[in-house]
Parts: sequence; structure tokens; C-alpha cells
Amino acid sequence: MRGANARVVGHQHQLIVDVSDRRVVLKLDSKLVVDRADVANQLDDLGLEAALAGLVEDIGRQTEIRTAFERELGTDVLPQLSDELQLVTYRVAQEALSNAVRHSDARHIRVRLRLDERSLELRVSDDGTGFDVDRTGPGLGLAGMRERALLVGAALEIDSGPGIGTRVRLWLPIADDVN
Repeated sequence: MRGANARVVGHQHQLIVDVSDRRVVLKLDSKLVVDRADVANQLDDLGLEAALAGLVEDIGRQTEIRTAFERELGTDVLPQLSDELQLVTYRVAQEALSNAVRHSDARHIRVRLRLDERSLELRVSDDGTGFDVDRTGPGLGLAGMRERALLVGAALEIDSGPGIGTRVRLWLPIADDVN
């Protein structure tokens, strides 16, 4: 796969994937698909904190789920992080939110950023139906989150169970990454 772009055609979402020299168009029902270039531009323009807050706000507007974005940074602004760490944080949040919207029947979703001197923690939690983490289906979402975390030396924890909701936590080491 050489690349992928997403676009909205009317009310239909399409994912266009370049495979060798052919283009394959997949129709998607999720409104949470975002073009990779758009995410990078959004992170450049707004920064990670504002981009996450906007994502959470958008989900609250597009669904009947009550959403909240919280920050516990101990500073007015988030330190400048590498593009790679920002993108991984955003994508893990996006996938966790997408899963909560599509699968959990949640009434509330909370996204929290917490910063200490050595790490940034992203926490996405919902009060939905939960699931057995050891018996997930064939989807690539959880595996993708885990792979993204590993690529940047981060730790990912998914805590869920039937009837208790889901908590996704991502810890990113930032001591050496802060510009």
C-alpha cells in the first residue's frame, strides 16, 4: 500500500487506497475517518491539545454522547513534542473514540491529557458496555493502537470488561523528545 486518503462524497465516506498502480475505493460508514495530511496540518496549525479538544467536541456534536476534554498539564501550554509523538497520540485518541462511538453504547466519554516531567499520558474512558480485551474480534483498531505505541517507545494499556466501560491509556516518554 503506497498511501491512503479519505474524502467525503455527499454523505458517503470513501477511503482511497493506492495499491501498486491501481486505486481501490472502500466505502466507510464512520464519520471519524480523517485524511492523514489533514491530521498533520491540523496538528501543525492547532497543536496537539487543541486538535484533541476539537476532535472530542466534534464527536459530542455528531452524536448523542456527552464528551469532555480535560487537561492536567501544570502549565498553560503543552511542551512542543515531535511530529511523530503528536501524531501517535492523536491517532490513538481517534481510534479509542471511534471504538467508543461505534461499539460501546456509551453515554459519556472523557479524554484527558496529563503531563509530568517525564511523560505525557492520554486517557480515553467511556461508560459503555465494555468488552473482554482477551476476546476481541478481527478488527485492526486495537492492534493498530498497540503498534503505534510501540513505534514511539510508548506504553498502551486497555482496561475493559463487560459492563464496566473501557479505559485506554497511552504513556509517552517525553523527557528526551521535548524541543
